[in-house]
Amino acid sequence: MDGVAGLTQAAVEPGESFDYDFVVPDAGTYWYHAHARSIEQVARGLYGALIVEEAEAPEVDREEVLILDDWLLDPETAQINPDFTSAHSRSHAGRMGNFVATNGQYGLAIDVRQNERLRLRLINAANARIFVVDIARNGRLDHRVGRDATGATPEARRTPHSRPRPARRSDRRRDCRLR
Repeated sequence: MDGVAGLTQAAVEPGESFDYDFVVPDAGTYWYHAHARSIEQVARGLYGALIVEEAEAPEVDREEVLILDDWLLDPETAQINPDFTSAHSRSHAGRMGNFVATNGQYGLAIDVRQNERLRLRLINAANARIFVVDIARNGRLDHRVGRDATGATPEARRTPHSRPRPARRSDRRRDCRLR
């Protein structure tokens, strides 16, 4: 279910609406985003998380959905740079931003409690940047419990970091032991 304008359906024009009615076959972390003029629409923030819970989810104390993105802001006005068709952006299949944010915030910090088991659902909404999310602290690793809407797997893999590429998702479980 993708809804690509001109391929699977007509574009939804400004002022119009379209209702999607579908069954998601698998649990996992998904995201919705525009496909018509997507380089501009997604760069302006037209996207969001869509979480489908597993019948038997990993045991965690809390879950956080983190949408990673970058915006190309005009340094004079702090507004989104309106040039979405530059040769550089087209030749690199996207544009690198100069402002990195998580859930729309710069420098987002998440408070955790001692011994809290946290599930992080990471979504890379940037169209060109590969984020490196370093989750290892004090030599401890976290567990990847799902990737790209595959849902939780019994063979969770221990890794020191996550590198979600553009449009990719990664589900992580982290045991928080503070010193």
